Amino acid sequence: MRLKNFSKRMVVVTLPHEEVCGAECYCTAGQHLQGAHNPRTGDVGIRQVSLLVARSLHIPAGVTTEELPEAFVNAGQVKTLLNTKDLRKVA
Repeated sequence: MRLKNFSKRMVVVTLPHEEVCGAECYCTAGQHLQGAHNPRTGDVGIRQVSLLVARSLHIPAGVTTEELPEAFVNAGQVKTLLNTKDLRKVA
């Protein structure tokens, strides 16, 4: 499915993991540094935590996207933009 942006501004959509990812996960792996303060000793411990980072879809004004997975088109924010005619499905 391809989408075309008919609005006069760039459309940016965050694709939440819960809505978009099913059998195949489209999220990217990321790293986060997390610090914890020990009030008894005053030490600060830092550890690296792995997490999933949601994908986003950026469509400049007047541009048609490449072929997108159906899961992207079915995301809630994309459906809202399709209803307002800012985005339209094209063949």
